[in-house]
Amino acid sequence: MRRSDGPLALRVALCVVPCVALGGCAVPLHDDGAGAGAGAAPDGAAPLPVLAGCRPFQALASRVAGALHSAPAADGGVLFVVDDAIVGGTDVPALTLVAPAGATLDDCLAGAALAGGTPSSALPASLAPQAMLTANGATSLFYAQAGDGYGVASLGATTGTPLWTSDRPAYGTAGVVSGADAYVVGCVGARFLDGDCYLARAPVASLGDPSAYAYSVGGGRWTPRVDEAFPVTSGATAVDLAWLPDRQRWVLAYVPPLGSTITVRSGLAPAGPWSTPIAVATCDLADPDMFCAGVRLHPAVTTSPGTIALSYAPASLSPDAGARRAASPEAWWPRLAALALPSLP
Repeated sequence: MRRSDGPLALRVALCVVPCVALGGCAVPLHDDGAGAGAGAAPDGAAPLPVLAGCRPFQALASRVAGALHSAPAADGGVLFVVDDAIVGGTDVPALTLVAPAGATLDDCLAGAALAGGTPSSALPASLAPQAMLTANGATSLFYAQAGDGYGVASLGATTGTPLWTSDRPAYGTAGVVSGADAYVVGCVGARFLDGDCYLARAPVASLGDPSAYAYSVGGGRWTPRVDEAFPVTSGATAVDLAWLPDRQRWVLAYVPPLGSTITVRSGLAPAGPWSTPIAVATCDLADPDMFCAGVRLHPAVTTSPGTIALSYAPASLSPDAGARRAASPEAWWPRLAALALPSLP
């Protein structure tokens, strides 16, 4: 059974926590002021653009499925980990790739290569990648393990360090470095097709130490007790987070559970407070039963000023989804595009 077909994938789909060819083209994102996040454009507003994007790494793999995770590489390039791929007829979970310094979306990262020149997994097969962080020259990958919770590992490690049990929010779904600290987001399903997201932080030198984490309780306050954490935002069961230096703002991106509308919020700190949600685009999905998962931001990828690279993964809970994906991998290939962000509050 492949990683993306198993119980973990079902949990992530339900609890996500996931240029038409746009390639490097920017899609205008207009704030309609309605705060819509889960559906079509509000009454009287122009229809949301379809974010078709491009399909990266097609020269390297015959199939890529699931989310794309990225972090800066030490040489100025960009490291990528894809949830699942087939390379040379072999199924490679958590495939590691690298795009050279200055790689852009104009050619859909055509200059990317297999890390180390051969297919390699960033994590053991039992661990599913989440957020990827590079700090002090080292790259860490947060992971989820079906039934066994969430943890962190060094890139290419044979084992991971457990941090949170599976009854906690999925900490590590998103992660960023700010100053000497790393901030990791964890979401959990709450209410119908909704979720709450929490935030933990730890010194970048202590990511593998559970006791080093503090949890946001709102108002700029933190607690060392995970049970006292308070949600920093709602509306999704998986989000991603990035810093926009040209805007001096943090941006949070997600798709509501089982939905297809890409939504963003902005804030002055990783803990918020966050602006109202802005529906910005819809995912390009081949079949009505599909939804949009694995939304990831890629600030290390070079894009034009005022834009940010974003990827997403088509997904489905239908019983025949695995067979359909095998028969038509391009329909399930993750998409990568550049978004022109609106003025952020």
